[in-house]
Amino acid sequence: MGLGDVTRAGVLAAVKECQYLGRETFLRRYGFGRATTYELVLDGNRYDSKAIAGVAHLYSVGNLLPAEDFSGGARTVAHRLRVLGFTVEDGISVADGTQQVAPQLVLQPRGGARDRGPQNFAKSIRQGIRITDIRNALGEQADALAALYPSGIARLWGSTPAARSNNEKARALRGRRVGDDVFFYAKNHFIARARILHLFDSPPVARMVWGTDENSATWEHIMALGEIEEFSTPVLAAPILRSLDVPAPLRSLTLRSSDDYLRVVRLLPVRRPQVSRNLRHRFPPRLHS
Repeated sequence: MGLGDVTRAGVLAAVKECQYLGRETFLRRYGFGRATTYELVLDGNRYDSKAIAGVAHLYSVGNLLPAEDFSGGARTVAHRLRVLGFTVEDGISVADGTQQVAPQLVLQPRGGARDRGPQNFAKSIRQGIRITDIRNALGEQADALAALYPSGIARLWGSTPAARSNNEKARALRGRRVGDDVFFYAKNHFIARARILHLFDSPPVARMVWGTDENSATWEHIMALGEIEEFSTPVLAAPILRSLDVPAPLRSLTLRSSDDYLRVVRLLPVRRPQVSRNLRHRFPPRLHS
């Protein structure tokens, strides 16, 4: 057993315990030191990546991965956490502030009946795709999706290639990243939101899940999504698009910056807290000094 057994749910559980105990108590309890280079960044807070990974192993498979049994570096802990969809910053990016933590805003047209948008949304977002059904097409992505979705059900959405190399869609495909928030648009409203957990390109997976469009293109630029929330009351898009200088109706995948997102966040529904079914554990009793 090793870092490959660490799951996303296990990491979230370790983070929650660290929040409960406090950093120093958490590190002492499990025998880890402070991070010297790599930090896990989650919801604007920083955590010692190696300690979180070691304790996440406990929550994932039942036994702690002690500090002396593995190294914390770019090819080990940082790589595993990034595969699971988390942001990890090294000493350089932490010091000079070159890496943004706040999510960007991805505006995603769902598509209409002609594009099979409603059917595809119901199939691969609301219902989800069984990883076992597409494993042969996934190749090296199979392990990443299995780690992201312990239930075995992946929530996927894809985009066809951009017609030009520097149009709005092409810039969004290049610039979106893990941790960004995605808002789905249909019939002049935003109908749902999600968070990007993983990004990959795969025409075989796209053809297996969604087929091809009338031009024989497929939705090969794929987002693996989590924290999906369909709005009980769709949100009128016009005021938001106007504030972002985006033409209405929304016709293309569009990316806006973290600062732009902050400008319109008051116009969007407050995110409902979500508790993963995989985090049903009891925290240790509070320590008394």
